Amino acid sequence: MQDHEDAHRELSDEAISWIVRLRSGEASLAEHDAFATWRLRSPDHESAARDAERLWGLLGPAGDAERDGRKRRSRRAVLGGAAGLLILAGSVYSLRHTGGSGIATAIAERRTLTLDDGSTIDMNAATRMRPSFSQSLRLVRLDAGQATFMVAKDAARPFVVETSRGRIQAIGTVFDVNLGSEADTISVLEGRVRVEGDRSGSFELAAGQGAQIGASSAPVAPLDVEVETAWRQGRLRFDARPLGDVVAELGRYRSEPILVLDPQLKSLSVTGSFRLDDPESVLLAIEATLPVRVHRLPFVTLIR
Repeated sequence: MQDHEDAHRELSDEAISWIVRLRSGEASLAEHDAFATWRLRSPDHESAARDAERLWGLLGPAGDAERDGRKRRSRRAVLGGAAGLLILAGSVYSLRHTGGSGIATAIAERRTLTLDDGSTIDMNAATRMRPSFSQSLRLVRLDAGQATFMVAKDAARPFVVETSRGRIQAIGTVFDVNLGSEADTISVLEGRVRVEGDRSGSFELAAGQGAQIGASSAPVAPLDVEVETAWRQGRLRFDARPLGDVVAELGRYRSEPILVLDPQLKSLSVTGSFRLDDPESVLLAIEATLPVRVHRLPFVTLIR
């Protein structure tokens, strides 16, 4: 049985390699003929070829290797276009320093920011924010990513972090905010915060507590702060995290986007601890422990 599964996987990988080459715009007529011969070798070869064509089709119009019926685009342009669609869909962030409009970190970049009031912010990779201080308010708008805030005391000027889903006000504290696709996670390391969420109303959190705003579940919950802030120690830690969330986290540390082709796979559970500078080890663990296949193509990785 195992030998059969290995053979099937080998055929699948081979077929995908063929499709990438044939859709690159660089394949010769002889290569097209060779693939036609390859897929006729057995029903399994034909099945693998059809699966590979379906995968390519899921990439959308960017998978088409012809333009205007005459010009062929290069392999880089074709796959770069597919990756571009994923970027527009939010699969990855392409961030840079934004001058006066905000502060950002790039893919795999982390940095510590010291504000004028003495507060410091540890910014995770692919994070974008806009500090805006006045005489009565210290406001940071967190637009993307994750950051840990170590707030300097100033009773006259509240310190507030604002996201698209709510507001978090520090009460002399250290706290972490992680923007997710479905909800924002607030983790309190020291002190207290007051949270105002669009759906969850207003509530307070103490050290060791966490909340999700924008989620349908109860907002306040016990929290493993070390897991939520492991990135500050150079680790990625997941405790029964859905695959969809894990893929979103990996997008902060890999320049190539990752696409989960079957939405049902996103609910699969991932547990483990990994080095932050080795996101490939997460993909290897996913492939070894979950009923999925990981296909590493130029400029994009597919999970199915």
